[in-house]
Amino acid sequence: MVEPGILQDDSWNAAQRDESGMQRADRNFAEILQELRILLTSVQILVGFLLTTAMTGAVDRLDLLQHILYVTAIVAASVSSMLLVAPVAIHRMLFRRGRKVQVVMAAQRAALAGITGLGIVSCAGFVLVLDLTVGRLFAVALGAALLLGTVLVWFVVPVRLRH
Repeated sequence: MVEPGILQDDSWNAAQRDESGMQRADRNFAEILQELRILLTSVQILVGFLLTTAMTGAVDRLDLLQHILYVTAIVAASVSSMLLVAPVAIHRMLFRRGRKVQVVMAAQRAALAGITGLGIVSCAGFVLVLDLTVGRLFAVALGAALLLGTVLVWFVVPVRLRH
């Protein structure tokens, strides 16, 4: 199902950009891939750091909340990584099948879900590090502020700008 006004508004696009619907889909997919290159690098660094940390034995010294934060961070980072690579896999599976619009829509959904995972890993990791370095109360307070800021900047503001 195509979202109204998203990929169907080819008349405006043709007039303003002088591109066809398929050219628009190609451009949209190229834009998504460029964005994913930036996001995926961040997530891969986080996954690598979290995996390496587990091998050092430092995880054994975590209390229950810290352990939950660590596991949340590593799961969110791994899922986010998988979701941010998904558009490439989808494109490969549907390559030369005339399904570029569907590829763009699926890539959009995967990217948003991957961004959500990145927000979770960032906040969980932030709270974990602050809890270990400056104390739980400060960590939870700043973590809540970071989570609120992330939700506002990454989701609320863009949704408001769409309307």
